[in-house]
Amino acid sequence: MKHYWQDIKSILQVIGFIGFYFLISNEDNPLLTIISGICWVAFLTYHIIDKMRYKAHKYQNEIRFPTRNDNFLRMTSLTLGGLITVSFSISLILSMDASLFSIFFLISGILIFANGLIDTPNGKFKLNSEELTLHGIKNKSEIRDIESISIKNNQILINASDGSTVIQENLQLTEKWIANITDFLKLRLNTDNIKILPASNSIHTL
Repeated sequence: MKHYWQDIKSILQVIGFIGFYFLISNEDNPLLTIISGICWVAFLTYHIIDKMRYKAHKYQNEIRFPTRNDNFLRMTSLTLGGLITVSFSISLILSMDASLFSIFFLISGILIFANGLIDTPNGKFKLNSEELTLHGIKNKSEIRDIESISIKNNQILINASDGSTVIQENLQLTEKWIANITDFLKLRLNTDNIKILPASNSIHTL
């Protein structure tokens, strides 16, 4: 269960926002309902656009890779989005009452479902000129301080010259994914001093 905690937290936040929106929508304040609904729809739309841009190779300094939780998150988005879409579609048809509340929830359900369909892996390496970051890890690694990067099927370790280590665990990497990450780092890291140690323990020097 601990492997899924971060993703469960995200799902609970989504459900919490839906509950909050339900409460404020029952208040006699249509402006608050509209603003909250627009913000929520914009948030979901942003994630869809982000995934589509990644699939279109718009993020040249980023690579995404599988985690153990990917299928869990995808199925949750599809299930939750599908239930909301079907429920509020039926509600709109039966009641014939196109309230702002119902419309925003219907749109939200469709967008949550779409987020599950337009799926990208949840692991992420992101590079800029000075730093390398792993998705979900607060500590950023200064490229000039990195000594080696170890890539295994279940984790990635960034080892710094001062002995510190940044770790991303709960990954699900095949040999092909390990090769893809290695190739990405070799192409994007502008240094000859960082060693990459894949699962095979063969060493590639950048």
